[in-house]
Amino acid sequence: MKKNILLLCLLLYFAEYFSEISFSKEEFKESNCSSTKEFITVIQFFREKKNFSVIEQESKKIAHYVSKGCTGAAQRFISIFELLSQAGLGTKDAIQTALEFANKTYSETETFALVFTKAYLSEYLDLDLYSSIKLAKSLMYEFKGDAVGVREDFEKIIQFCINSKDLDLPKPQCGEWAAKTAKLGERFSGGIADGFIRTFVFAHAKTGAALSTFDALRLSELVLSHGPGSAENFIQAYKFGVSKNGLRLSGQEALHFAKEMAEYTSMPTPENPVLASHK
Repeated sequence: MKKNILLLCLLLYFAEYFSEISFSKEEFKESNCSSTKEFITVIQFFREKKNFSVIEQESKKIAHYVSKGCTGAAQRFISIFELLSQAGLGTKDAIQTALEFANKTYSETETFALVFTKAYLSEYLDLDLYSSIKLAKSLMYEFKGDAVGVREDFEKIIQFCINSKDLDLPKPQCGEWAAKTAKLGERFSGGIADGFIRTFVFAHAKTGAALSTFDALRLSELVLSHGPGSAENFIQAYKFGVSKNGLRLSGQEALHFAKEMAEYTSMPTPENPVLASHK
């Protein structure tokens, strides 16, 4: 209960702060780098927060490093430092982790904060402190696409996983699947959560492919690796495959056909074999 109250307060702070930010770190480096302001902000922060017991000499080293991140670096550092400190991480470890965000974008910083919060709060994944940090970092560092897109996909899949009666997974496993699935959107700037959920529901339903939970998850992962549009192609192909007015295939044959159609979603347009023969 205590960690929920602490983190919900910080989550509200993050939402208010980042809602006012519409620029990136790279844009500021080109036009405006307030390195001195960032240095001063960090020094003043540690002077005011005496409960963290950071000596002046150490705070200067931290401030020097943060100032290289240019405009907004101090706020990114402080936000993550306070988030992790309030969650119970030791001062030294909180500083080390927060320093990584001095040179990150605002969207990357917000993604880490929100994923960490979802992982840590008991009403969501209820992971321990270090597992929550590890999960949040894995999404931020391993994912090379749109940070906002991956965060939104992660949140949608988490909500579905913990609330679905059909997907009866332990909360830690929900986190693993959500992170793994969100990373599938790397080539597509996110936006795959809805398709993943739709594919799973269809694949698991008795009126659909009637697969087990594990097989439906594996299948959904495979299908969505071909992009957001692959869900529609898969479902439409399976229905046509088993239909009496379609291909009249068995369930297994229809699955093979549907996976093939889903794969074509992200494949480059092949050369026309008829036209090629006349070259």
